[in-house]
Amino acid sequence: MAWKVLVTPRTFGKVDPEPVRLLEEAGCDLVRNPLDRPLTEEELLNLVTDVDGIIVGLDPVTANVIEQASKLKVISKYGVGINNIDLETAAKRGITVTYTPGANSAAVAELALGLMLNVARQIATSDRKLRSGEWGRYSGVELGGKTVGIVGTGRIGRELAARVKGFMRIICFDLYPDQAWARETGAEYLSLPEVLAQADFISLHLPLTPETHHLIGQKELALMKPDAIIINTARGGRHQ
Repeated sequence: MAWKVLVTPRTFGKVDPEPVRLLEEAGCDLVRNPLDRPLTEEELLNLVTDVDGIIVGLDPVTANVIEQASKLKVISKYGVGINNIDLETAAKRGITVTYTPGANSAAVAELALGLMLNVARQIATSDRKLRSGEWGRYSGVELGGKTVGIVGTGRIGRELAARVKGFMRIICFDLYPDQAWARETGAEYLSLPEVLAQADFISLHLPLTPETHHLIGQKELALMKPDAIIINTARGGRHQ
């Protein structure tokens, strides 16, 4: 018996074909996203009527989509955030929802560090100027001896701390601080206003929740040093 699986992420199996091979060997018939973008709810409704599973990216797996998929048994998120999946409806239908925590933690932490270096040393700015025929001198700041404020000490925040430990002072804010990890890492938990006021670099690593929505606003920006640099690699909400 073949299992019909809808695969919406366009990059699934592109870099490493092993996941596709495993699914096909297990008897899965893969249905690919026909468009070069995330699907809309209406487009999903037309594709899920007889699927047994969905491997989903950013596409909205709403209550309507789940109800339309009468044979659906599992929804697997190709990533970490599951806010685009109606978990309540899936639970009512007895549909298993899975995701891949930690799969990209190191990559995102290294991206955050790369962005810090980029802004501090004006790498992208000088590159653009040079390519347009302008030659100039661009002064930057060194990361060594500076203070980094990590807002959110989940997997990615901790990966970033591991990469800057030893040459930057690490201060952190999290709604659920892990003091044992902080002692081991040499980090210090402070209140959010204290982190914002003291940090030279602020890196945001929080999920989008009602508590974190609009976490940084005019009041928070006013607390920061005039030359503070904010790096935001946290996921935002999906906008239609």
